[in-house]
Amino acid sequence: MSRPVTDAAAAASERARSMPLTPVDPPAAVIRALEDAALPRIDPETARRFLDLDRRFDRTVSALRQELARRQEHAADEPVAQPASGWDMTGFVIALVAAPLLLVAGGRAGGAGSALPTAAAVWASTALVVVAGGAHAIGAVRARRAGRSVASSRHLVLLTAAISLAVAGLIVWRAGGEPAAAIVVACVLAVLAAGACVILFVPAAREAGSEARTRRAALDAERARRVDLEAGLAAAIETARSESWELLGSLTAAQREELRAATTRAVAALGRRQLLEPDVLRDLRAADAGQLRYSVGL
Repeated sequence: MSRPVTDAAAAASERARSMPLTPVDPPAAVIRALEDAALPRIDPETARRFLDLDRRFDRTVSALRQELARRQEHAADEPVAQPASGWDMTGFVIALVAAPLLLVAGGRAGGAGSALPTAAAVWASTALVVVAGGAHAIGAVRARRAGRSVASSRHLVLLTAAISLAVAGLIVWRAGGEPAAAIVVACVLAVLAAGACVILFVPAAREAGSEARTRRAALDAERARRVDLEAGLAAAIETARSESWELLGSLTAAQREELRAATTRAVAALGRRQLLEPDVLRDLRAADAGQLRYSVGL
């Protein structure tokens, strides 16, 4: 036979069925609403003393949060990572086409008889890496004028430099050891394109390092802004929980069991609404009476 539903359990269950909920509601706020519904039916005086404790605790937490907000108003903005430049992406894609042209070409530097003669492949690949280097240069200039960071695109620039060097090597390989003037010119152009990309990469890498240091400094400053406030919050939580234990200790064992049963029944009703995240429900089911209601953050 099931146990009778007490007034406290009925009140807490009704609160669970009717209270506004969102999936991200903090467990502390939810359990406080349920316990506040049950406690007046168990011991009105203890309920009143809990209300006084909650008001003092809320004032302390509110003051800490306001102080944190005041400090954050004067904090320096953390650098926002910029997406890869469209010019740098274009340059990389153009360079990516260059090496395969030399791999699929047939014959020697002056040969013919294939779908793409080697001579044509050499000059097409050389032109592609030169154009790719130019695209990276345009992207860097436009970013500087606009005051935007180029750090996020630095790896694309470095990859283009590597591809350009690979193209220079493939040109030499396709030349078959013949130091034709045209081959030398094409090889030099590819190497120059690689050098230009390396020159563009160096300041971008420095900028990335500077941004990383700025982000670390911002995180350190954030921790410094919060450390004393977090300590104050931890002390307030500890004090509230200690007073809560004292208030619950003034109840009889039967009354404490009635409160536990009421909140258990109410949490089950919350679960049937299927609105709260599983982690929140798990915390609610495992909560000790009068303790979870003070587990808050800044």
